[in-house]
Amino acid sequence: MQEPVVRPPSVREQLGEAAAELLDRCREEGIGCWVDSGCLLGLIRDGQVPSWDKDVDLGVLRDDLDALRTVVHDVAARHGLLVVEKQLAGRTYAVIVKVPKSGPAHLLPMAIHVFDREQDWAVSPQPHLLVAKGARLARHRLGIMPPHQGTTWLLRRLLGSTRRAPRDVLVVLIAQLRLRRAVSPLLRLAQRRHRWGTVVVRHPLELWYTAWVYDLLMWRIDWPHVGKLDTLEIDGMSLTVPSDAESYLAARYGASWREPVRDWFYVLDDGCLHGAGR
Repeated sequence: MQEPVVRPPSVREQLGEAAAELLDRCREEGIGCWVDSGCLLGLIRDGQVPSWDKDVDLGVLRDDLDALRTVVHDVAARHGLLVVEKQLAGRTYAVIVKVPKSGPAHLLPMAIHVFDREQDWAVSPQPHLLVAKGARLARHRLGIMPPHQGTTWLLRRLLGSTRRAPRDVLVVLIAQLRLRRAVSPLLRLAQRRHRWGTVVVRHPLELWYTAWVYDLLMWRIDWPHVGKLDTLEIDGMSLTVPSDAESYLAARYGASWREPVRDWFYVLDDGCLHGAGR
């Protein structure tokens, strides 16, 4: 008996119904919402959404943000999703569409980053939690990336750096001693308010008791990539993508972007992410 042929999921199925609907609506209504970051990389390099990607990465210019909000709310309401707007200095820098714990497991969350134009650049802030990923950024700045020569050696290096970089030393100790859970309650104290059915979050970076555990990085992209967008035709879908997408991916992921990298860490390796003394 011949075994049944298993059809791989289409790109629309990989994106999930909610993200595919949002992207279709944006194209129909002339909203410049583009596929970005790891999702864009996987679609162009491999012809599919990366299996390791936990969300759908999207970008939008601030001029289109109000129109995008309407579409996001319609899609979120139809699929039972939660919308969170992240703000710095009272300005939204990201719109996160989350799947509630009791929500449909087959849908991917969406992270929509908002970009502003500054001269010849499109820029978007990216706060980075320093205790994340084993405090990798702080370790990099201190020159103590693992593997290292044991706990005693590590403590000596940290003590020797206390005067030069006390915050990085504290962050590495928190990660080394696995005390991140002790910091979490402080992060949850970030002020929240509701607007138009959206949870609007004031970022912990702006609060005195949590600012020390964040660095503010900044995506800075050549304006021509997003000032005029292109279309990627793939698997029966028309997706909005940055102009000259391959050049854009080379700027983000390096000249060898077509070759998968196992230990890629966006904070240190993204060519368009600036700040934090990398």
